[in-house]
Amino acid sequence: MNQELLRYIGKRLLQAMVTFLGIITIVFFVIHLIPADPIEIAQGGVMAKNLDRSVIESVRKLYDLDKPVPVQYVLWLKKFFTFNFGVSIHDNRPVIVKIAEAFPVTLALNLISIIIAVLISLPVGIYNAMRDGGPFDRISAVVLFGLYSLPTPWVALMLVSFLSVQFNIFPLYGLVSDSYASLPFFGKLGDITAHMVLPLVCYTYHNLAFMTRLTRASVLDTLSQEYIKTAMAKGLSEKAVVLKHALRNSLIPIVTIFSTLLPSLIGGSVIVEKIFSIPGMGLLMFESIRMFDYPVIMTVLAFSAFLTLVNILIVDILYVFINPRISYATT
Repeated sequence: MNQELLRYIGKRLLQAMVTFLGIITIVFFVIHLIPADPIEIAQGGVMAKNLDRSVIESVRKLYDLDKPVPVQYVLWLKKFFTFNFGVSIHDNRPVIVKIAEAFPVTLALNLISIIIAVLISLPVGIYNAMRDGGPFDRISAVVLFGLYSLPTPWVALMLVSFLSVQFNIFPLYGLVSDSYASLPFFGKLGDITAHMVLPLVCYTYHNLAFMTRLTRASVLDTLSQEYIKTAMAKGLSEKAVVLKHALRNSLIPIVTIFSTLLPSLIGGSVIVEKIFSIPGMGLLMFESIRMFDYPVIMTVLAFSAFLTLVNILIVDILYVFINPRISYATT
């Protein structure tokens, strides 16, 4: 099994490398098709036209923008694979430093959101499947479909309007207050928690609704299988059959959903982080696109592609551990 696993991982890593190279190549040339000059944007647009041309050309040379696009691509690729991600055109800070500051924030919020969604959706989904058609199942279906249909920007703005502005229950923006440094330990903990409540609600409610309904449908499908009926015919309780036999196979569709979680750490956080002014990957990406800071844009998109491929590989390996009938030859 170990040798088979190593061969499978090696094969998938080779495929992932080719796929990753294709993704970043397409992204690079698509970005360079945009009719905008990042140097002029960074220098203030119209104001850049009043600058000495020698200054502008020296900056363009610094970022290799004076060279043909194919040459720029080769130079960027060489730097990227030697972990030289360059510096931001906007503020001249190293790109890796900006990502290192933003990524832990987004990672923490998303991981907490995922944990909350899983801890709630799994038991509720299983209970709904065991009580299919009952009052709780029908009421929760209405609530969950309602939550799933709510757009995140609208929910975020409503939470800010009522719970932050009108009633002043939760902080309006950021992760900490201005007085955070002077607070005691538990005061700091409470301050961070208060700032995280509204963003976490926006991160969690959609995944919670979707995963609950998916868990219910998956468990119901598994309960209709012949081996489940055989286990019940042997006198096992419904709870024992669900937890010991049905749940494991029901996890396969749920694990599939996790293949989208790591990339969502970047893409799915843009709206929430912009509304709540959270200095994470989403806000970094938004500001980089607004300023056409292409070294940051390229690095963040490449990072997102890498996370996507790694996540898919992890999910494929988990399939075999969840269901031994699946082999590495078929995943």
